[in-house]
Amino acid sequence: MKTIISISLLSFLVAFTGYSQKTKVKNNGYYGKRTFFDLSTVISVPLFSNVFTDNTAYKKEAAGLSTGKDYFNYGFRISIGHASKRNFAVLFEYGQDYSNIYPNNYIQNDYSGSFNYVYANIKHQMMDVKTNIFMPKLEFATKNSLLPMGLSHQIGLGYSKSKIALHEYTYLLTGEDENGVPLSGGYKKYDAKDQNNQLFNSKRMQPVNKFIILYALNLRSPISKSLMINYGIRYTLQFGRYNSYANSGDGTYLDEKELLSLISRQRSFSFMSFHIGLTLAL
Repeated sequence: MKTIISISLLSFLVAFTGYSQKTKVKNNGYYGKRTFFDLSTVISVPLFSNVFTDNTAYKKEAAGLSTGKDYFNYGFRISIGHASKRNFAVLFEYGQDYSNIYPNNYIQNDYSGSFNYVYANIKHQMMDVKTNIFMPKLEFATKNSLLPMGLSHQIGLGYSKSKIALHEYTYLLTGEDENGVPLSGGYKKYDAKDQNNQLFNSKRMQPVNKFIILYALNLRSPISKSLMINYGIRYTLQFGRYNSYANSGDGTYLDEKELLSLISRQRSFSFMSFHIGLTLAL
């Protein structure tokens, strides 16, 4: 992973250096400003995740749960860039995305440990997923443009790390144990940070890593000599494998391997988003 990231950063640096050396026209920048910061909010509708998921989503309501949907995901991006030419700039972007997965509603096992059951139905609150994103980008515009102002095209190659947010969740377990006795107890809460909880072992949950190829259409509209509104649309192609492992059979209700698969699928379906924010030119 570190080798690929280093190669990616080196490739962007070589492209930046080569492109800069070709220019013979002096670039005085936008009002003398060529370095800039972007701060944006990113919003996406997980349409394909909702259509192709097999599980029912539950949201927390009072002391229990009710059916719901993950209607939209959100996040933020922070970028620093430098325009080496009127129509060319190099940027580095960091961001976070916040999304949800729906755990499976049916589990079937026969453990010999303390959580004995033959089959069970589980209603589990939607689980929050936090994704960290790192990406170098190149920005291009038309020949007569004056970056960072105006319409531009961005391409990027980066990577992301996604993990389940470890905090309190609510669930309801129904069914029968191995002796035919109904499981009961009503709605319960547990802290996912506790590795001894009955739902899943957070220690075994490795990050889901994805490589990202980005194309973005971006527009910056000036408000003043130093401040602009930036907005546009992003398309991403995300691919990669997560570290799989065999369940250790410690009696957890949820399968950690399946949770990783849900995170991976949700990220792969997140290929279009919109962003809006501010740009500060220095």
